[in-house]
Amino acid sequence: MSSHFTTKILTHPAKLGYSNDKHGTSMRTMYRNMTKFNDSPCILVVQDDQHQIFGAILSELPKVSNAYYGDGYCSLFKKIDEKDVKFYTWTQKNRYFITGDNEYFAIGSGG
Repeated sequence: MSSHFTTKILTHPAKLGYSNDKHGTSMRTMYRNMTKFNDSPCILVVQDDQHQIFGAILSELPKVSNAYYGDGYCSLFKKIDEKDVKFYTWTQKNRYFITGDNEYFAIGSGG
């Protein structure tokens, strides 16, 4: 899995920026918490209500934006089983990496 991480990610100490358990379920809180970090890369990990684990490696921290941001270092992943993680990397079909506002957060779009 570490082969998918850039040097920038591997050299930054990991810090928890947001957790539903710790911070509640507010997009505003998630975005506000992200402003406490200085332009760090971000690893987003989600466990859904069916216990599926998936996430993203983001080249920029989540923020409210009317436009897409990020770059080709962004990727999505999902846990297949205890040993395997499947990665989805940039298709180079567009530059729609990350966007969101206080109601939603989206990664990837259009192919």
